[in-house]
Formats: sequence, structure tokens, C-alpha cells
Amino acid sequence: MQSLWLVLSIRGTVGEFFPVVLLGIVILGSFVFLLVTMAVGLVGRRRVRQAERAAQEEQARLQAEEAQRQLEAREEERRERERAEELARRKEFLSRLHANRLLESISPIQFEQLVLGIFELEGWTVEGTKASGDGGIDGRLEKDGIRAVLQCKHYKAPVGVQPIRDLNGVVHKEKAGAGYMVVSQSFTTQAREWVHDLHPPIYLIDQDSLQSLLTSHADGLADLGLTFPTKPEEIAYPSPPSCAICGNPMSLLRRDRDMFWACSNYPSCRSYRKVTEEQARFVALGAWSVKQLPGKRRSYPYFRPR
Repeated sequence: MQSLWLVLSIRGTVGEFFPVVLLGIVILGSFVFLLVTMAVGLVGRRRVRQAERAAQEEQARLQAEEAQRQLEAREEERRERERAEELARRKEFLSRLHANRLLESISPIQFEQLVLGIFELEGWTVEGTKASGDGGIDGRLEKDGIRAVLQCKHYKAPVGVQPIRDLNGVVHKEKAGAGYMVVSQSFTTQAREWVHDLHPPIYLIDQDSLQSLLTSHADGLADLGLTFPTKPEEIAYPSPPSCAICGNPMSLLRRDRDMFWACSNYPSCRSYRKVTEEQARFVALGAWSVKQLPGKRRSYPYFRPR
């Protein structure tokens, strides 16, 4: 009897707790399912973030490569532009140097013929005068109903005020509409100031302007019987001096009114040297570019003379 009672007691107890156990199992299974679902979601989101990050990195890499290609293209364009500018500067210098040597080598009569030929190529009707007793006139010009008189001066020094005063008198005497003074060198400051507000006007053409005209009319000047070479290989292009310390080429610098050569290896090398008269002539013709330094020079504290 006791055994039967014990079995019945156990079955009754199990029957009472079975719903509770079953509910616990269901809750535990739901919790496990929730954990698994969350874990799967986290893994999925992690993979999505990794894919997005990889896509962003790939896009950033492509943008960086495109930016690098654009930078290289701009750098190549800059180098090509600098090479073209350097070539144009060299050709301009060689043409100006040829023109300069031509002006120095011809006689005063040839200089007058050259100037008359240039005005003829510019569209003027030209009438030359005899070599002596020309009354201060080297040529009579006419264009578009305007009459002008021409005076040429093949001098080795700058032309002052007096020849221009003489030309002004000739212009009034001839009742011309303008006067042209063409020189093989330059004009003084007083001469340039004196021609201001003159009526009829007097136009001054110095060596620089004449060289430009010679360069632009190089092909037409052959008819004058004067040689004017235009090929760059016919003359050697000047090279900048080398540093006496390190051997590197030197750069041309200007501070205030002073111009000097400085080592291109600055600040490792601080040597400098003065510009010679021949080099200054080449600079005036545009052989080298000059870098302007700020401030005024009392001394060269950053460079050592050599």
C-alpha cells in the first residue's frame, strides 16, 4: 500500500509540474532562437558593413587614382607649357640678338635703307632722299592721306633732345602730319619727356622697337640685300655660369636695382657672383629669366661672393 501511494504521489507531482517544465522549455527555446536570430543578424550586418567599407575603400582608391592621373596630367601640361615658353623665349632672344648684331654691323646708309624698307613693309609709301643735303630728312612717308617725315640716327650712344628738336622744326617746315625718329640705340629720359604733347606728334622708335620690327619682317628684308639670319642653330645660345663651389648652374636674381647670379643649390650653397657687361646685354635681350627678390639690398647677407 505504501508503494502504491508513493507512485501515485510522484505521478501527481509530475502532472502538476509538467506544464511548468514545458513552459520553461518553450521560453528557453524562444530565448535560444532569439539569440541565434540576433547572432545571425549581427553577422549579416557585419558582412554588409564590411561590403560597404570595401566598396567605399575601392571608390576612394579609384578617386585617388583619378586625382593622381589628373595631377600628373596637369604637371605634364605645366612642363609642356614651360618648355614651349622656354623655346619661344630662346627663339625671341636669338632673333633679337641677330637684329642687334645686324644693327651694329651695318653702315649709316644701310641703316637708312633698312628703316625705309621696314616702313614700306608696314604699308607706307616711301620716298628716300639723297645721302647729303637732305635738310634733316631721310625719308618722306605717306599712308592713308597722312604725310610724315623720317629721320634715322645710327648712333652708338642714346639720342638726346637736340636731334628731336631739329626734327620737330622740319615737321613744321614740311607741314607734315607726323615725324618719326628711328635710332639704333635708345633715347634719353629728357628726349622721351620732350616729345609729350607735341603737335604734330613725333614718334620715337628705339632699338627694342626696331628689333621687334626686324623680327616680324625678317622674310621681307631679303629684298634689301641685307642678310638677316633667323635660324636658331646659326648662333650658340648662352648658358648660365656654373657655381665655383658646387658646380651647379646659377640663377639670375634681382633685388631692388641690383642683379646678381646665385647658386641654384641654395640654401646648401650660398655663393653668388656679379653680372658681367656681356651677360647684362644678354639679359636685356631676354636670354635668361630674372627672379625678383623682395626688399632692398644693403648687402648680400644670405650669399657668399665667389
